[in-house]
Amino acid sequence: MIIKTKKSKKKKRQDLIITGIVCLVFVVFLSIIIGKLSQEEAAPVITEVDEAKITAEKKQTFIKKISPIAKKNQKDSGLLASVSMAQAILESDWGTSDLAVEGKNLFGIKGQYKKQSIKYPTQEFENDEWITVEAAFRKYSSWEESMNDHVKLFKEGTTWNANQYKEVLVAKDYKKGTMALQKAGYATDPDYADKLVSVIEKYKLMEYD
Repeated sequence: MIIKTKKSKKKKRQDLIITGIVCLVFVVFLSIIIGKLSQEEAAPVITEVDEAKITAEKKQTFIKKISPIAKKNQKDSGLLASVSMAQAILESDWGTSDLAVEGKNLFGIKGQYKKQSIKYPTQEFENDEWITVEAAFRKYSSWEESMNDHVKLFKEGTTWNANQYKEVLVAKDYKKGTMALQKAGYATDPDYADKLVSVIEKYKLMEYD
C-alpha cells in the first residue's frame, strides 16, 4: 500500500506538470493569435495615387485643409507635419478615395473607431505579391478626427509594443522619419518610405515642419 501511495503521488505531480505545460502553450498560442488580429486591425493600407485625375488646385486645397492639423499634431507629439501630410496624400489619394470621402479615413487604418467601421476591398503586399482582400476600416466624423487618431496610434504604439513608433516621433527630418516608419513595419509596401519622400520633396511639404 505504501508503494502504491508513493506512485500515486508521483503520478499526480506528473499530471500537474503536464497540465501546466499544456496551459502555458495554450496561453502563448492565444497571445500570438490576439497579437496578429490586433496588428491586422491597426495596420494601414496604401492606395496608389493617380496624379492624372487630381488637379493642382485640388492638391493645394487638400494641403491647405490638413496642414494646420498636421502642424498642431507635430507640436503635441513630435510627428513631423511633412510625414503626416505625405501619408495622408499617399494613402487617401489626396482625400478623394472612397474611404476618405465616405469614412473620413485618410490613413487606411483598419478596425473600428468608436464602434464605427466601413468595409472596402483593398490591396496588400504579402509573400512578395499584391493581393486583394476585403477589410473593415475605421470610420470617422472628420479628417481631423482621422489625423488625431493616427497620431494617437504613434504615441501609444500597438498592443504588443507600446514603443513601436518611438523612433518616428523623435525623428527631426523627414528622411529619418519615413525610414523609421518603414522599419517599424507601419505598412506592407516595401517601397513605402521612398514613396513618402518623393511626395514630400515634390510638394515641398518639409516647409510645414
